[in-house]
Amino acid sequence: SYATFNSNYSQTDRMSLGPNWQISQKSVIRLRQDWGRTSYLGAPTGAAPSQRIDNTRGTALSFFWQPERNLTCNAAWQNAARASNQTALDYDSRQLTISAQYNY
Repeated sequence: SYATFNSNYSQTDRMSLGPNWQISQKSVIRLRQDWGRTSYLGAPTGAAPSQRIDNTRGTALSFFWQPERNLTCNAAWQNAARASNQTALDYDSRQLTISAQYNY
């Protein structure tokens, strides 16, 4: 959801590519790459649109391992970025996640 005095709806075009590699019966590597473009189209009342356009990209590399039937381990690295044609709206984010789940 996005709203300002002159824009409250947007259109996003997105493309994703996500290959998986089954290393063994118990482990998988996944790669995902996303590209997007968001155009902010103005208000339905006819106010002038903001002319804002954001280009986004995201990369995620994940490793899943299930050493036992009840235990699953995951590790993921993610990078997300936005480049906007308006100042101070760009960002670059990196995240590393490690988790384990045991079901009994």
